[in-house]
Amino acid sequence: GLRDEAKNLTGHIGIGHTRWATHGAPTVDNAHPHTSQSGLFTVVHNGIIENYAELKKELSENGFDFKSDTDTEVIAQMLEYLYSGDLKGTVSAVLSRLKGSYALGILCRDYPDSIVCAKLSSPLFVGVSSDCVFLASDVSALAEKSDRIFRVNDGEIGILKKDGLKIFDLDGCRIRKSEIKIKSCDRNSDKGGYKHYMLKEIMEQPAAIRRTLSDIIGENGRIKFKGLHLTKHDIEDIDHVVFVACGSAYHVGAVGAYTCERLFKRHSQAVIASEFRYMHPHLDENTLVVIISQSGETADTLAAMRIAEENGAKVIGIINVENSTIAQECRNVIMTRAGKEVAVATTKAYSAQLTVVYTLAIRLAEI
Repeated sequence: GLRDEAKNLTGHIGIGHTRWATHGAPTVDNAHPHTSQSGLFTVVHNGIIENYAELKKELSENGFDFKSDTDTEVIAQMLEYLYSGDLKGTVSAVLSRLKGSYALGILCRDYPDSIVCAKLSSPLFVGVSSDCVFLASDVSALAEKSDRIFRVNDGEIGILKKDGLKIFDLDGCRIRKSEIKIKSCDRNSDKGGYKHYMLKEIMEQPAAIRRTLSDIIGENGRIKFKGLHLTKHDIEDIDHVVFVACGSAYHVGAVGAYTCERLFKRHSQAVIASEFRYMHPHLDENTLVVIISQSGETADTLAAMRIAEENGAKVIGIINVENSTIAQECRNVIMTRAGKEVAVATTKAYSAQLTVVYTLAIRLAEI
């Protein structure tokens, strides 16, 4: 298996990625990483390149042969096609050709001590320790391994070396980054004496609800959301409430829609985030869109949030990760205080989300 093969690997630098088979069958040829024709570039990629067919046609006409059906291989081949000897400049040139979303980790044979990273509309973080530098699309993957963690933003190129990290804009100018703060609960993934994370997190539900409520209920016993910046007038003008989420969070949204309809007396509905953009929903300043995402990084939910904001709707994000993209982009954020959830099946995060939508419906109805 892969674990046995990895034991035989040697070296000081490497990239890898487990990706859903969004392009082509789940085969070895389609698995990451992907290399360019001569092996000059190696790439891992999280996201979707929307114009990959157009780029693939151009590269094929210029003598490039493809081994996989993926959009990621197009990035590797394009890097080799445009390579000028200037690594940052080449990466910047390729990024200008890509449409879609991506978080990239890139190796170049001419720069054997470096990993290049870049992103657009897909999360990317760099962790730095005393003797290692790490790259990941989820901050929780870095929390226990890193002394400091930095967010890579859209339009930035990072150069990772053993002795540290340098980040540049697309024009090659150096950017000074501030590290992001990680709570101790995000670093802790110990089972706490339980046999399974699932059982541990089931038993942590009461504490998660208490922490979430302690953030919401003031000393006078009234509901007050610290991250909510809607005025009384803003709330009175709302005539339609839409809860948007994926997976288990969608079911929380269904409860929220039912409760808002009953208490807030406004038309309310729950929509699966992946369907939201294709509905061409009627959105305006009198619409409240409530985005629910445990990670704050769910791609379809993020896209729905941006559509709602572009159309002038009022948007509230309910999330569990403070350093997430939704936390950064959404003006109104309500945190659930569930802590890190490791098990695949959600438990305490779901309970904390339910706590928020119930109290949100009550608060809206009080206005």
